[in-house]
Amino acid sequence: MSLIRDAMTACTRLLRSDEPDGYGGQSLTWSEGEEFAAAFWRDYAAEKLAAMSAEPGPRFQVFTDKDTVLAWHDVFRREADGKIFRTVSDGGDLFTPDSSGLDLRQVTAEPYDPPDLDPDQEEVAAGD
Repeated sequence: MSLIRDAMTACTRLLRSDEPDGYGGQSLTWSEGEEFAAAFWRDYAAEKLAAMSAEPGPRFQVFTDKDTVLAWHDVFRREADGKIFRTVSDGGDLFTPDSSGLDLRQVTAEPYDPPDLDPDQEEVAAGD
């Protein structure tokens, strides 16, 4: 378990909100949510499956504490390099049992470029 803990790095959940823009449409904004720690492993087996899909790309297995539940399409930033990810699985599906000495959840995530990131909000993406 210490190898996984040693590999964990700080992350910040990014929260999306849609608000009326005053012209009958919506304005999308991003804000920072809670911080959590996660370990990332590149999922090469998923690349083989992605090569057969319409949108191939790298996938990562992301491990968090069981208290951190990342839902399908949650967006978060890895603080070490500012890279943004979106989960493509549900954190409620894979976790260690209570009887285990491990305290982990697992999700699959992909690199993500948030839509409609306002230039005034670039610090959300950059982590400033």
